[in-house]
Amino acid sequence: MILLPFQVFANVSVNQVLCENKINPMGVNLKEIAFSWEIYSTGFDVAQIAYHRVVASSKDKLNADDYDVYNTDLVKSLQSIRTMYNGKELQPGTSYYWKVRIWDNQNRISAWSDVQTFPIRLCKSIVVIQDKKPSSVAGLLSFLIFW
Repeated sequence: MILLPFQVFANVSVNQVLCENKINPMGVNLKEIAFSWEIYSTGFDVAQIAYHRVVASSKDKLNADDYDVYNTDLVKSLQSIRTMYNGKELQPGTSYYWKVRIWDNQNRISAWSDVQTFPIRLCKSIVVIQDKKPSSVAGLLSFLIFW
């Protein structure tokens, strides 16, 4: 019997990719958009030491490495929860596409995460005004205050 030495290499990947704590949220506010992700590894004592997050105006552009909206480049950080968007101004009513990859403490680079999307809401907030007279024709009125 011949025994050959081999090494077991751990893989590292990015899973559970979230925008505003949701997978592909239905809409996000323009202010303080936060991205999060989980790191998965088959090895022990694996930690993120850096990330690279990109945003594009279409899925095709994102997959073609055309990051026309935002590109963090390499960010040395252990943070993977609520990393904030600080790129160019986003437009209400527009959907954006993003993905992230990480470097671990053994200098391995993960593959890119699955592509996720986040649409920006059309309105800033919803204000509800209720008439105090129950017999009033006005009853309950809702107004959308647009940007």
